[in-house]
Amino acid sequence: MTIDRRGWLALSVVGLAFAASLSSLGNAFAYDDNLAILINPRVHTLAAPWAAFAESYWPVDRGGGLYRPLTVLLFAGQWAVGQGRPFLFHLVNVLLYAGLSALVFWWALALLPEGAAWLVAALFAVHPVHVEAVGNVVGQAELTAALAVVLAVGLYLRWRQAAPLAPLTGRQVGLLALLYLGACTTKEHGIVLPGLLLAAEATVLAHGAGGWRARVARLRPLYLVLTLLALVFLAVRTRVLGSFAGDLSAQSFQSLGAWPRLLTMLALVPQWIRLLYWPAHLQADYSPQETRVIHTPDATVLLGALLLLSIIGIGLRFRRDRPVIA
Repeated sequence: MTIDRRGWLALSVVGLAFAASLSSLGNAFAYDDNLAILINPRVHTLAAPWAAFAESYWPVDRGGGLYRPLTVLLFAGQWAVGQGRPFLFHLVNVLLYAGLSALVFWWALALLPEGAAWLVAALFAVHPVHVEAVGNVVGQAELTAALAVVLAVGLYLRWRQAAPLAPLTGRQVGLLALLYLGACTTKEHGIVLPGLLLAAEATVLAHGAGGWRARVARLRPLYLVLTLLALVFLAVRTRVLGSFAGDLSAQSFQSLGAWPRLLTMLALVPQWIRLLYWPAHLQADYSPQETRVIHTPDATVLLGALLLLSIIGIGLRFRRDRPVIA
């Protein structure tokens, strides 16, 4: 079997991801790893795997909260194979990250020239901000959800580009639905997948796809299925956790109303941007205890709002003539 140019480029991206993350293989369990895996008896057995879908992610004696049944099952499988040693967990993280980096290259090829797509994937593979997801075992939930979401978006782009005037087949809708369920049940932020697909429709897939009424008719079955799955996931999650949010609340935010929560989040936007563009200072904990609660607007809040509005403005400005930028 011969490897073509794109195959070698993909392998080079995988190599960069390995080089950036192999040092984590010697890590022990740390921080949330201890509660979620090391002293959690539910991941020490595979006797009743379906029980994970009726239990919270965090053990009840640790407060309960969150709903990630597929992640619990993945941890249980690795515990059984590796006999509880952290090495296998970290190896799986590195392999997931390398595979995800290659998938980012494949996804970018649907939108960009070969060289630009490689640069995107190479930057993803070596970006320091990913160390928390790769270096900590519990970050495996983020990696697995990302794999499902990136694969789903990549497939959607390619299917729609190949046949822009045809509806998705039942098999295609079914595969996207399975990926959506996998993303949601590994980490809850996988629920945003339909929004990402709609963003693709509004930008890179907007041209040559016919009128909007025809597009809605072609895509209605997919989005109805995804909406139904989202509602079922939220209903099951609420039933298991006892409430929509569950019992796991950020202590420093419990007494805050909507306005100070909004201000606090806006003040964090500059930090998000800084971590993406200049990750010179990373830390192991970004919990609410590390976050300054803001009750009245200040310069940081205004900067955060300005950054968000600027990003939205750039997207709207370039939506038609530079859809990939949008």
